[in-house]
Amino acid sequence: MGRRLWTVYPVVFSAAALMLGGGASAQAIAEEPVVNQISVGAGHTAHDLLGSPNNEPEQGVTISADLLFQPLDLLSAVGSPQPYVGVTAILDRTNFLSAGLSWRVHMSNFYVDIGGGGAVHDGYVTLETPDPSASGEENERRRSLLLDRSAFQSRVIFHGRVTVGMNVEEDWGVEAGYQHWSNGKLGSPKNDGVDLFDVRLVRRF
Repeated sequence: MGRRLWTVYPVVFSAAALMLGGGASAQAIAEEPVVNQISVGAGHTAHDLLGSPNNEPEQGVTISADLLFQPLDLLSAVGSPQPYVGVTAILDRTNFLSAGLSWRVHMSNFYVDIGGGGAVHDGYVTLETPDPSASGEENERRRSLLLDRSAFQSRVIFHGRVTVGMNVEEDWGVEAGYQHWSNGKLGSPKNDGVDLFDVRLVRRF
C-alpha cells in the first residue's frame, strides 16, 4: 500500500532537471505553445491542518512537480482558465496525481492562482478499527495506522489549490501555495483530508 504511484519521484526529479538544465528539451517545449510553466517544490502536510490539532494522520514532508498549460481560449467566457496537472508525494505516506483548471489574477509583479479539480491517490481507501476478536498484535497495527494514515473513502477525490507567486525574472518565479485533497463527503459521512503548504521554484516557457 502507498507505492502504486511509483512514478511520482522520477517525475519530480525529471521536472527539476528540465527546469534547471535548459537545452534541447526546454527549447522543444518553448517551441510548442502548450506548457506555460513548470514548478517544483517542497513543503509539509497535516491532516485537516486548518482545523485539527497536531499529531493527526498524513503529516510529513512533501515534494511536488506541476505543469501549468496555456489558457483555454475556448473558455474565455469564464476567464480562460489554465489546465494543470501535478504530482505530490508525502514522503513514506500517500502520493497524489492531480489535475484541474486554474484561474490567474495578475497584480503588478505578483499573481494569484485559484483552481481545483480531481485527484487519484495510492493511500488507504478504508482503515480497519481494533476488534476484540483480533490478536493484540493486529489491533496494535490497526491503531498505529489510524494514527498515521487517512482513509479517503474513495480512490478518486477532490483537489483544490491557491497560489501566490512573484516574478523574479522574465522566465523565473517563486510561489507559496496551499493545496487540499478530500472526498468532500460524497458517498460517505467521513471526510478525511490532507492539507499542504509548500514553496516552489517556477520556470516559464
